Parts: sequence; structure tokens; C-alpha cells
Amino acid sequence: MEYQFPYAWPAGEIARCAGEAGVEIVLHNLPAGDFAKGDRGIACLPGREREFRDGVERAIDYAKAAGCPRLNCLAGLAPAGREHFAVLVDNVRFAARKLGAAGLSLTLEPINTRTVPGFFLSRSAQAIDVLNAACSPASATCSSPTCPGATSRAAARSTSSSCCAASTPSGTRAGWDANTIPGVIRSKA
Repeated sequence: MEYQFPYAWPAGEIARCAGEAGVEIVLHNLPAGDFAKGDRGIACLPGREREFRDGVERAIDYAKAAGCPRLNCLAGLAPAGREHFAVLVDNVRFAARKLGAAGLSLTLEPINTRTVPGFFLSRSAQAIDVLNAACSPASATCSSPTCPGATSRAAARSTSSSCCAASTPSGTRAGWDANTIPGVIRSKA
């Protein structure tokens, strides 16, 4: 079973109810800001990094209590731009490392802009760019056309999605589906 946000209830209560219902919790979202105030995620929002990181810690506690193996990250509402992209990459990297250390996985969810107008991450290719950048410290100087710093988006669409071919400690190539940092990160799209 997947649910969006368990945070209005104590973690133990969520776990108890799931156990009594006989359901397996497979995913829930990281805290995503205040929906009543229009937030639809905070992972890409400059100035809210501390809130995001505190939310990761809280989400781990909830996931562990309920036996939930993975958490989903919502980028948030923001215009396309390097600053928002950089904040999202840093936050995804942080979350994946924390979740990996806790034995959990992280997913990153693009949402179409018809369902959530203005959502920062609206295409699978964007999610792959974020995951590649989060997996590789070399991304800041990447020359791959799929990298967010590429000058030609047409070239980006026509090439492989493997960005930032940096070597990882295991000698494998960094990529969106590689286990290059703790907390296997994959796009839900």
C-alpha cells in the first residue's frame, strides 16, 4: 500500500493500523511543505534546504516504524532554472545517502504540469538529469549534452541519458540506475 503523507498521525499509530489491516506499506512521500499554503514539495526550493533535510530525518522514522522500504521525493513548484536544479540535486543526494544508511530507497517523481501546474520536475528526462547529477560529483563540470548545463536541449533529447561518466569507488560508471550512492535512487516515471 502507498500513502502520501502520514505525518498528521504518530508513526506508531500508522504502523499499528497497517499491521491490523494486514497491509504492507511500500511507499510514502517525504514531507512536502504545507499543502494548504500551496506547497507541492520543497526539494528544489532555495532557502528551504534545512526544512527538507529535517523532513528526511522525520520520514526515515516513519518509514522504519511502518516497515516502509522506500520514500518518494516531490520537487515542488518552481520555474525552470539552474538554482532550483542545483538545490534539488543537493537535496536528492542528501536524502539518498541518509536513506541508504537507514536501509531505505528513494524515488524521484516527475509530475505532469496538467495535474500540477508549475511543477519543477515534469518529465522523465529531467528526473534522469537530476539522478545523474546526484550520483556524480563530476556533474558540475560535465560536458555531456544531457547534463542540465548543456546548451542544446535538442542534443540532449537525441543522446543517451547517461550523464557525467565519472568513475565511482566500485569502478562503475555513474548513471541514473547505478547504485553509486547509498539509497538506490530511481525515477518513478
